[in-house]
Amino acid sequence: MINGRCAGRTAGAQITVADLTGVAVQDLAIAEAVFGVEPSAG
Repeated sequence: MINGRCAGRTAGAQITVADLTGVAVQDLAIAEAVFGVEPSAG
């Protein structure tokens, strides 16, 4: 979606549910565990 390779939402009924932990370092660690990649610096 970010780089234009896929469309993202195609209907209003498609929603995203997020429960962020509230601490950025924890959110990044969770994202890394889910996606298996480390965020790039910068």
